[in-house]
Parts: sequence; C-alpha cells; structure tokens
Amino acid sequence: MNQQRGYLKVEKLTGHTYLNHELLCQALTHSSYTNENKQVYYEDYE
Repeated sequence: MNQQRGYLKVEKLTGHTYLNHELLCQALTHSSYTNENKQVYYEDYE
C-alpha cells in the first residue's frame, strides 16, 4: 500500500507514469529530479 502511494505521489510530482519500482528508482536517480521529489517517494516507500 505504501509503495503504491509512493508511485502516485512521484507520478503526480513528475507527470510521468512508472511501470515498476526499478524504473521508478532509475528515474529518481536522474539529475532532473529534485531531492524533494526523491524524499517524498522514499518516505512513503519505507
């Protein structure tokens, strides 16, 4: 449940949809994403 909320939060922030956790993590490590966006996701994922 937390993972799904994390996906939805990041998708809302970034405007992109991710098919799975691996793709989302790759996107989160991309330089175009801010630490704030990463933090929002990881807080929910953990």
